[in-house]
Amino acid sequence: MNKKVLMSTVVASLLFLSGCGDGGGNSSNDENTEQQTTTQQDNTKEEKTTTSGVAADGYLKGAKVCLDINNNGKCDNSEPTTTTDENGNFSLDYNSSVSDATLLVMGGEDIERKIPFNYTLKAPLDAKNITPFTTLIYADMQKNKATYSQAIDRVADILGISTNDVVGDPTKSNKLKKLALKLQIGAEFIAKIKDKNILDCRQNPVKISKRLRSDNESKKD
Repeated sequence: MNKKVLMSTVVASLLFLSGCGDGGGNSSNDENTEQQTTTQQDNTKEEKTTTSGVAADGYLKGAKVCLDINNNGKCDNSEPTTTTDENGNFSLDYNSSVSDATLLVMGGEDIERKIPFNYTLKAPLDAKNITPFTTLIYADMQKNKATYSQAIDRVADILGISTNDVVGDPTKSNKLKKLALKLQIGAEFIAKIKDKNILDCRQNPVKISKRLRSDNESKKD
């Protein structure tokens, strides 16, 4: 892959992880989508299925996990919700009629870094686990209208890891754990400078990557 394209894709992915340019929810539609979610849940109470996995950049302990049925980027009161255990494991029951929904994880404690986790990770429902990798898969599906399978292949290629690893538990390998943490730390850095109005999310990812590189080199000096 062309280095310029690779840098643009990685930075664009980090921007998504940081919430910069994330479509998220439309506040004007929140009331309607909340009502639709409630109706969808109530109409199929007897048909339940369960998804289980792990939430991790390092394991996320005591984090909220929900199924974002209306895809507004939030955990609404009517949506299925659970909490991760001390090892980041979760199990979530939801109506089996639900298909086009997103797994979200937020809050809790990042056990690896021993700090509160104040960000949101996402995953397509089929992914099971929720990690920085699956957040990139979700971002690719949204940004490029890719299928789940296409997004897995693309993100795995960008990160230089296998398709199994990109949807697996990154804490099972030191290499994968370090990569997941680097992605998350990079996203958190972008989020911080965005909040200070240092970064304009509307810029092209290539321009942003040059700005970040320039800022980083000036700090070294």
